[in-house]
Amino acid sequence: MRISNIKPIEKTAHLEQEITRVFRDVMNVQIYHVGSQLSLQFRLLELKPNRSKYDLSENWCVVERRGIFYPNSTQKRLIAKNIALGCENPINRAKFLQEEDWILVNKTLNRICDQLGISATIRSSLIKIRDGVKNVWLSNYIELLKDIVEKKGEDYTYSDALRKTIEEAKVEEKYKFEAVFLTEPLEVTGDTKITQKVFTDYDELDALAKAHGYADKGNSSEYCGWFAIMGDEFHNPISMLREAMQKLRYAQKKYGDAIMGFCQTGNFSVSYTIYVRVKRCDIKKHDLH
Repeated sequence: MRISNIKPIEKTAHLEQEITRVFRDVMNVQIYHVGSQLSLQFRLLELKPNRSKYDLSENWCVVERRGIFYPNSTQKRLIAKNIALGCENPINRAKFLQEEDWILVNKTLNRICDQLGISATIRSSLIKIRDGVKNVWLSNYIELLKDIVEKKGEDYTYSDALRKTIEEAKVEEKYKFEAVFLTEPLEVTGDTKITQKVFTDYDELDALAKAHGYADKGNSSEYCGWFAIMGDEFHNPISMLREAMQKLRYAQKKYGDAIMGFCQTGNFSVSYTIYVRVKRCDIKKHDLH
């Protein structure tokens, strides 16, 4: 795992000290300086069954058996079973982090950065954990696991820790998709009203769009803008809103799947951003390293 783009840079040493202090009772953390970034390696202080590499593979499921490999033993043992081939491997104990341990690490790193007022980019070999100030690791991680569950079906069950985290991470529970994003252009009249939530934090709006698989196209006027909510001699709210809807139609025609979100930018103005669907391969290429 590596932490880069640390800002303010003078807090890097404090970040390193805090990570070591927080994890020292449950994990051994080795931190290396690689240029201007930190490289972290975690190991559990106590051995535990190393099941993650099987849980996160579509070819294996984990079961509990008694006496297998040691016929005279009455103790239960975790066994990894290959779904396609039917062969079985005993799961040995190791100091490698399991899925619930990674959840603890990810949440804790985000909390430490928030408490220290640090903006940073944190990546592991599997997922992006943090991008700047906002916590974005959950969406990528959960999408990966959903894919695995769909392939493995009933042979895969979430751990209690991961199930709880997934429930906490459901953006749909906080904001319904249709209540946040406009999915079809409106036919604008004098009585037209925007029923979607108007945010005050653009980062939160962007994070919700990303969690649903959408991304903005930058600051080009083709994909963003604003409209007045009260007219004057210089601004006509109806014509400005019609222009916004025309941009959404253009984006949907060009990309197939485009949505619009809104954010309050002034007392009498609302800005909008058009987000387009990100292909799965593009997410893997840009977000997962």
